[in-house]
Amino acid sequence: MPGHGPEISKLVNMYPKTERARGYLMAAGMTD
Repeated sequence: MPGHGPEISKLVNMYPKTERARGYLMAAGMTD
């Protein structure tokens, strides 16, 4: 994730629907 260190990525990836949420944000144009 832009602007965040590897620790936050590890934390976020613990949640089961992380990839689904990222896909939604990409489709909505809310990512870099």
